[in-house]
Amino acid sequence: MPAITSVRNWTQTKVVKPFKQYVSEGAEPSLLAWSASTGFVAGLCPLPGVSTVLALFLHFVLKTCGVQLHLPMLLLANLVSVPIEVACILPFMRLGELILQAPKLDAAPTAIKDVIFSDPGAALKGIGHALLGWVLAAPFLVVLCARLLRPVFAWAAQRYMAYSL
Repeated sequence: MPAITSVRNWTQTKVVKPFKQYVSEGAEPSLLAWSASTGFVAGLCPLPGVSTVLALFLHFVLKTCGVQLHLPMLLLANLVSVPIEVACILPFMRLGELILQAPKLDAAPTAIKDVIFSDPGAALKGIGHALLGWVLAAPFLVVLCARLLRPVFAWAAQRYMAYSL
């Protein structure tokens, strides 16, 4: 039970409290939705270890283009997406293989280990296919997530703004 309690405490401290704070500060729900969806999808990038840097890069590139995002919400959503990142590598890889009409890389854990050690070139191709799949799916995922999150943030703004007054 101590592990469950520590996960609950971590989630409360690192996710729930910041979420409530950002919503109750009066930020526009659509701004928060677009920020969260951009951070979340950046966190799904199939290159492990680059998602936070990618999210920051996207924030600053979009800011130079005149698109305003809520940086703390973007980074919070990026943090939340980390556990899902590994699970999304295979679907993105399959999408990249489908687009390029490339042969499917065997996805069994032992086969992946064998490919990494015996044929690193094939492993890099698989990562390239996953990256291509993510790049093609990312814009659609951002829009879909933003559309789904907008009503959630509007509801949360009403609820937490009432408590903060």
